[in-house]
Amino acid sequence: MQNIRAYEAEHQTVEELRRLSALRADFVSLVSHELRSPMAAVIGAARTLQDRWRTLSPDQREAFLALIADETNRLAALIGDVLDTSRIEAGTFNYRFIDVDLKQPRTPETREDPRYFELVTEVREALARGGAQL
Repeated sequence: MQNIRAYEAEHQTVEELRRLSALRADFVSLVSHELRSPMAAVIGAARTLQDRWRTLSPDQREAFLALIADETNRLAALIGDVLDTSRIEAGTFNYRFIDVDLKQPRTPETREDPRYFELVTEVREALARGGAQL
């Protein structure tokens, strides 16, 4: 009887490890795709600027440079998210809880943190989708 329980426990552990391995593989695939998209845009814009700098108008150059800036900012945010995920997984992610009024999202304490504004916006949108209002 004890062998059966040990076998069942081991079987559950193996199944959980398989599930976690599949989730990790999916995560790596998603992150790879999410990183490749902005990188391709940056490379394409940079090569276009290199190859056609003299034939592009100043407005066109500025548009390509803006695209490069936007996509590198997107890359930096994605990499930050991956690093945060890693820190959460390792148990080293630093956070703090504060009381906030969602009707007044910009307080002196949060004014300089763009992540706070994004979080409040996401909460508001989720509430709106659910039919709730602040």
